[in-house]
Amino acid sequence: MKKLLSVTLFSWCILTLSAQNFRIRGTVSETGQDVPIPYANIVLQFPDSTFVNGATSNTKGEFVLSRIPSGNYRLIVSCMGYEPTLIVLDNLSRNIEIGQIQLSENSHTLDEVTISAERVVTRIDRQIVLPSPAQVQASNTGYELLNRLMLPGIQVNEMQNSISSPDGGSVQVRINDVKVSTAEILALRPSEVVRIEYIDNPGIRYADEGVSAVINFIVKRQSSGVSGGINLNNAFTTGMGNDNIYIKANNKRSEFGLNYYMSYRDYSQRRVDQQQQFVLADGSIRQRYRKGSNTPLQLYLTGCGGILQFY
Repeated sequence: MKKLLSVTLFSWCILTLSAQNFRIRGTVSETGQDVPIPYANIVLQFPDSTFVNGATSNTKGEFVLSRIPSGNYRLIVSCMGYEPTLIVLDNLSRNIEIGQIQLSENSHTLDEVTISAERVVTRIDRQIVLPSPAQVQASNTGYELLNRLMLPGIQVNEMQNSISSPDGGSVQVRINDVKVSTAEILALRPSEVVRIEYIDNPGIRYADEGVSAVINFIVKRQSSGVSGGINLNNAFTTGMGNDNIYIKANNKRSEFGLNYYMSYRDYSQRRVDQQQQFVLADGSIRQRYRKGSNTPLQLYLTGCGGILQFY
């Protein structure tokens, strides 16, 4: 009998130094060609690699990061099949138009796909992705594994445990072709994932679901044993937490599982300030300012799910 207990602790502390925010705009394209790269991943980090903001380029390769406070940052642009690019932004204190960010093809990635029996296989209706051992080892949950795979057109927010598409549509997640909840994705062990099927253009089979994309984890369950885990994601200075606990027991094809998920938000001060600028038909410019007021927010979400299969 095998026992597994994984604990992930995460602390998050944000200190706002200035109420003035700025915008970063740019376009992603191929090196030496005027060909935009859609669905590239844009990640803004602090110099210590802490996540700040993120976006995905649209079909024209354009992206915008808004409401960025002044400070020092690192902008990382990446896309499957291309070498990532790092841009250092020191002393950000104004809106920035980066212009063209050109990515070159990743010849090593292409060679790996060819030699290692096609790590990404393209079928008529889906892509089949085989996670590498390094990606599996660096992940503790299904969300972390998806984030490291960087599927085109998919945005993964590990802080909020959410998956979305650039067009605002919903993304349906399945395990062995069965729809699952947030708690079940958190309880998923990356080491059990055999492959991931990614359907970016769902056909008539999912017409009634109203989704923009479908992600299906194909998982090989252990034959016998017990496993469990605790995932704690809480802030020290802010009332915020995403916690999950699960336990599973297997005996050949039979399985019993129980998971519990709790998410809470408790802010005593929450506000939004806005600055808008309008250009009228006669060329004149009008500006409008909105100053928010501090308002409290309390939100508690809990969920419990289970699996019971006997054969």
